[in-house]
Amino acid sequence: MTTGPDAPGTDPADDAGPDATEHPTDTAPGPPGGPPGGATSEELRVGAALGGAASRLVRPVGAALLAAYLFVGFAGTVATTSLFAAVVPRIRAVVLANSAATAADLPPADPSPLAVGLEPTTAVGLVLVTALLAETVHVVAVRVFVGDARSLPDRALADLRARALVSYIANSLALIAVFAGLFALVLPGVFLAVAFYLVRAVVAVEGAGVVPALRRSWRLVAGHRLRVLTVLLLVVLLRQLPTLPGSVVAETPLPGAVGASLGVVLGAVVTAFATAVAARVYVQLAGMEAAARETGDTDEAAGGEAAADEAAEEPLGALSPEEIDEQFGGR
Repeated sequence: MTTGPDAPGTDPADDAGPDATEHPTDTAPGPPGGPPGGATSEELRVGAALGGAASRLVRPVGAALLAAYLFVGFAGTVATTSLFAAVVPRIRAVVLANSAATAADLPPADPSPLAVGLEPTTAVGLVLVTALLAETVHVVAVRVFVGDARSLPDRALADLRARALVSYIANSLALIAVFAGLFALVLPGVFLAVAFYLVRAVVAVEGAGVVPALRRSWRLVAGHRLRVLTVLLLVVLLRQLPTLPGSVVAETPLPGAVGASLGVVLGAVVTAFATAVAARVYVQLAGMEAAARETGDTDEAAGGEAAADEAAEEPLGALSPEEIDEQFGGR
C-alpha cells in the first residue's frame, strides 16, 4: 500500500488538520454517528474549500487552466474596453446635442490602454463571444477542480458547448435576480447571490438545465447559507485585488498599459481560484446531501414530512462524492 504525501489520491493540503474530511476520496472513519466513510460533515468547512482550491490550482492542470483564464481575461478586457471606447463618445455627443450640458460639463473619458478601435456592433459581438468562451473555461475548470485535479478528467470536455451555453444563461438569470435584489433592498440580493452560488457547478457536473440548476443550487445551499456567505465575502474581497496595479502604476512613469495588463493577470488568478473554491464547496454540500439521503436524516423543524419526502427523492443528476471522484478524478 502506497502512503505519504505523493500517494495517488491523497493531498496534504486536503487531508491536514480538521478539514481533512473535505476531500471526496477520504476513507478515514467518520465521527461516531456521522456519515459513513468520514467523507462529509454536518457543516460546510470553509478552510477545506479554500485550501483544496489553492492546492489544485498549483498543479499542472490548474496551471494550464490559469493560462486559459489569462487568455480569456485579456480577450474579454479588450472586447469590453473597446465597446466602451466605441459607445461612450457617441452617447456623449447625443447628450450634448439634446441637453443644456456643455463640453466642459462632460469631458471626454480617456479610453483604456487595452482598447482597440472597433465599430460598436463588432465590439458587442466580440463581448458575447469572449463571454461564452470564458463560460466554457469555467465549466472545464469546475469539472477539473471537483476531482483531484492531478490530470484532465475524461469528461472535462464532454458536451462542452451545450453545457457552457446552459451555464451562461443560468448564471445570467441568477445575476439579473441578484442585481434586482441589491437594487431593491440589498439583503434580497445578498440572499439570492448565496442561493445561486452553485449554479455553474450543478450545470457542469450534473448536466442540469437552466431552471433545474437554479433550483438545485438553492436546495444545496439551504442550511449552509451563512458559511457560503462567508466564502462569497472572501471572494468579493479578493476580486478587489486586480484594481490595485492600475492605481499603483498611475503613480509611476510606467505606461498605463502595464497597470491594466497586471490587473488582468491578477484578475485571472483570482477568477481561477474563485472557481476552484466554488467547486470544492459543491463537493462538500453534495456529499452532505448524499449522506442525508442514505441515512434518511432530515430537518423536521424545517418542513416535517414534506422535507423528508424531498430529502428522500434523489435529484436528477445528483452525484455522491465517490461518483464525482470516479467521473472527474482524472485519467
